[in-house]
Parts: sequence; C-alpha cells; structure tokens
Amino acid sequence: KATVSVLYCLSPYRTPRLLLPRMNDDSQLPEIFNFRPMFTLQPQPETRAKQCGLWHGLLTEYCERTKKWNIRSTDEIFENKKISRKLKQESAEAILQSLEASGKCVSGGDGSYWMLWRTLIDWGNDIYKYADERGHVNSVCTIFELVERTGVSWEGMPRPLVILCLKALQQLGKAELILLGGDDDGVKFLVA
Repeated sequence: KATVSVLYCLSPYRTPRLLLPRMNDDSQLPEIFNFRPMFTLQPQPETRAKQCGLWHGLLTEYCERTKKWNIRSTDEIFENKKISRKLKQESAEAILQSLEASGKCVSGGDGSYWMLWRTLIDWGNDIYKYADERGHVNSVCTIFELVERTGVSWEGMPRPLVILCLKALQQLGKAELILLGGDDDGVKFLVA
C-alpha cells in the first residue's frame, strides 16, 4: 500500500505534495520517508525533479514544525535508521542546492542552509507589523531587540536571516538598515 502511494507521488504527471502528520517528536515522518528509493538520487531527470520536490516538502514542513532554522547535508533527517538507508552527503547537498534555487532556503555560506517555510517578505511584514503596533515606525529599533523577541512568528530566527528579512523590507521602502557591524546595528522603520 505504501509503495503504491509513493509511486503515485513520484509519477512525472503529478505535483509532489506531502501532508505530514502532527509531529510531537522527530520520529513521526510521512510514509514516503520509509521508501528506500528516496535515499538514492534518481538518475532520470523527471523522476529526480519529483524526488527533489518531495524532499523539499519534507524538509520545509519538518523544519517549520520543529522550528529548526538551520540544516546541513549531514543532518540526521537525511538518514532513516529504521530501513537502514542514508542519503549520500553529495546527494543531500544537491537537494539543498535545488531547494535554494527554488527560494525555500538560503545558503549560510558555511555548508549550512537557513530554511524558509515562509518568504523573507512575509517575515519582514510580520516584523514591520510588530514595529508598527509598538510605535516604532519612524524610529530606530536594534536588530538585537528583534532577534531576542519571543512569541512572534520569527522567534529563534538567526540574526543574519532577520537582516535578510529587513533587507527585503528595505527594498519595499518600509525600512532603512543601519549596519554598523555589531550590537549597535539597527533598523529604522519607515511609513509605508
């Protein structure tokens, strides 16, 4: 039964889509994670594209549910001990690079990738809304203050990723970054 649904997912005529069960811990992953061919990069281009799409969905949903912002090709998500299968590091790297090309992650420059289960602009707009609600429009707010916020959609987001969100806001004319190279870095939120 699981094999039939997996083959359906890998069909070149269907768009890959994952509906992950609620994850209380890292062990609850979809059936596709138990499909042995998922752990061997497929040679046929259409099948490989579908496989990468399945990995994209799996990684994005996994990181969103576990609030894991950073992922590497050596992370345990690329291994299924239950079926004794592990994606080769170069294959995992190829999947992460294709995920980056699709705009779902950003290279951290050190072999790691920052996962984007929402767009930089979406998070930037959340930050702008936060600033607006607190009266920070037309005033300066430190990056530190934004990074250390709890109870917000970007909670736990690494500082460089927060800065990328603010750069997206800057391109929209909603913010002006003040990067001095340290804890004094800030942002001025502008009237939209």
